[in-house]
Amino acid sequence: MQGEPWEPQPETDRWELAIAAQKEVAIDSSPGAGFLYRRGRLLVHPELLRGKRTDWRYGLELLRSARAEFAPDESRRTSLAVGLDLLAVDDKVAVPSLARNLRKIAPSAASVEHFLVADPQRMHGCDPAIPADRPTDIPDEVLKRESGLTVAVLDTGVWPDWGLPVSVDPADEERLDDDGDQLLDPAAGHGTFVTGVILRYAPTANVIVRRILTTPAGLASELDIAQALLDLPEVDVINCSFGGPAQADGSHLSIDRALQRLSPKTVVVAAAGNHGGSRPHWPAASKLAIAVGAVKQPEGSKDWELTDYTGRGTWVNASAPGTAVSAFVKFAEQGTGARTFLEGAEWTGTSFATPAVAGAILQLAANEGIPVKEAAYRLIDDPSRERILDGGTLVLP
Repeated sequence: MQGEPWEPQPETDRWELAIAAQKEVAIDSSPGAGFLYRRGRLLVHPELLRGKRTDWRYGLELLRSARAEFAPDESRRTSLAVGLDLLAVDDKVAVPSLARNLRKIAPSAASVEHFLVADPQRMHGCDPAIPADRPTDIPDEVLKRESGLTVAVLDTGVWPDWGLPVSVDPADEERLDDDGDQLLDPAAGHGTFVTGVILRYAPTANVIVRRILTTPAGLASELDIAQALLDLPEVDVINCSFGGPAQADGSHLSIDRALQRLSPKTVVVAAAGNHGGSRPHWPAASKLAIAVGAVKQPEGSKDWELTDYTGRGTWVNASAPGTAVSAFVKFAEQGTGARTFLEGAEWTGTSFATPAVAGAILQLAANEGIPVKEAAYRLIDDPSRERILDGGTLVLP
């Protein structure tokens, strides 16, 4: 079989149904897998195709057996731009098994093309956003100034008429009901909310928004994300409130290579995931990113602890409050029982701890007149900062 489709459970939510509707998406449900990938596509190292080494010739034979050929779609241009190649394989081939066999030759020899998702809908998941009062710590007069620092938000886009100074191209606008069912899509508002959190903590930052996570599910392939990274102008911080596991717990090859091509001055902040375990969540687990988990403060306690849902482990660099995070959000849901977000909302997940850390880095850099790399070091890597077991440095913006 080519791969198992995403099969929603009887008690499934709308997000799982949205994933199941994506026919190009499959899941490897073998033990220790659980990652999403594109059917019929395989990323390979170009050296494998040349077959000059004896061990790599074996891989070439495997590809011939799978009737592999150069993929005809536009995504191959992205793979070539990051030093990989994209192949189309026979529909009957189990792509994860083929990739596993090729990785026995070399860890970077091949990979599936992973899909990544907006974090609140992943694994344990979180409830949808709920309307709330406008956060009181966003002064309107501050929003009219610019610090000269720029953050790129790669997400579901941003709602164009929400009252905050973020210019957005039509292609990058948030889409609230992409499937036309008269209900707010499961991932709708995700990018708008993330942007609102950043501006709450770094109100003078310039924001660039790119809509790379398609709704209703908040989904993107790793090549889509890699291309978005390559296309960005030089920015100070990139916020990635999305992710997913990788085959064999390795990285997403194309994204990792795209991260290597960014300016060394750029700081990448990524969500550690809502799977509640220690399995690495990418791209957060990359050494080129700051992985952000979520903490909570138990009632009546002054201490902070990891939430049940957050990703955790030595690969997590920092943690910030992630439960019932509030931000300025303005849009209206359609349909029966609709909710109207007039000035604020609350949402839960590592997706929203991440922009808090991004905002804290930007604001420290602006206040002190220092590079964002130095600001990130002071907030996260300074040995004097408070640490949380398996959660990295505690960041309280």
